Amino acid sequence: MQNLIYHISNSGLSKEDLAKKSGISIERINDFLRGNTEPTMSDVRKLSKALKLSTDFLIANSDKYEEINVLFRQAIHSDKEKQKADKISYIVGNSFSLLKDYQANQFLFEGFPQVDNTYSNARLLASKFREIFCNNDFVSPILNLPRLISEELNCILFVIDLGRDVDGASAVINSVPFIFISPRFEPRMLFTLAHELGHIIAHHNKDVNFAKIDQHISEIGRNKFKDEAFSNAFASELLLPEEGVGITLQKIRQHFKITGNLGDVEIIYLSRIYGVSFEVAAKRCEDLKLIPSGGAISLYEKLKKDHESPEKRADELNIPERPKIEFPKVSSSLIKSAISKVNSGEISLGKASEILSISIADIVNYNAIEE
Repeated sequence: MQNLIYHISNSGLSKEDLAKKSGISIERINDFLRGNTEPTMSDVRKLSKALKLSTDFLIANSDKYEEINVLFRQAIHSDKEKQKADKISYIVGNSFSLLKDYQANQFLFEGFPQVDNTYSNARLLASKFREIFCNNDFVSPILNLPRLISEELNCILFVIDLGRDVDGASAVINSVPFIFISPRFEPRMLFTLAHELGHIIAHHNKDVNFAKIDQHISEIGRNKFKDEAFSNAFASELLLPEEGVGITLQKIRQHFKITGNLGDVEIIYLSRIYGVSFEVAAKRCEDLKLIPSGGAISLYEKLKKDHESPEKRADELNIPERPKIEFPKVSSSLIKSAISKVNSGEISLGKASEILSISIADIVNYNAIEE
């Protein structure tokens, strides 16, 4: 009932409009709001349609929901994002029903120096990450970043549809780090993941809750918001370390006997080797002054005009396919906790599916693999 009352009260609809849209009398709606009457499933379905919210979401009950929802609603930029904030808040709130004695890797909060959000400091923090979690490797791709974040950093990771206008979100709630990634083109997801990690690393106080919701994350343009520009710089430095970019481009040009200015072919190879989009690779080359200022967008627009997209240009050149990047739908630690509670009879398999926002089949398959 808590969520039901909350969303009726904050829907922006008058009781008359809600009654008209749902076909439920105003008297009955008043009874719901006063807590005098429990809605039937038929009532819930009608209200969910009128409020444009899922039935599971509408009847969810979490003692943390309102506190979390306020935090995420503060992170949005427009009214149309409210449902995204509500959806993420619902998932975070439900996750806490599974989290017991949960501990993130404290290095995430204590191992990185507290610095201002500048470009040079983004490089410093990205280098620190590679030093610790990549064994000082500043050349190789970091295609296992989803596993590093969810397993070694013990950050709660969800891959979940947040709509076309939201790429990702991140938060630290009660000292638990969360990252949400919308399913997209895998290279874009990898950059978004690194971007959200940058937000969490830049948040130095684990005892203070924070939340970020990122709309379209620009992979190639400049960002006017300082914290967004910082996270973009961190992501670029992490995924495309300067030393690695230099060595890789040198080997590509030597192999194909390429001379002269850096061009689209080398950058396409670079993007595929490091698992990022052409736009990210081109922008990184621009930032490293390997191509002129504005060169990244110029190359990208030319590829779109002449070949429809960088990916089609790569296929025309028979450039090897990208390596597969594995993104779990949800962190294994959360699934394990859910399975434990199912096995002990604390929650049903259906409830676990609802809490995790994944199918029952996904839970069963994960359990079979682990056994």
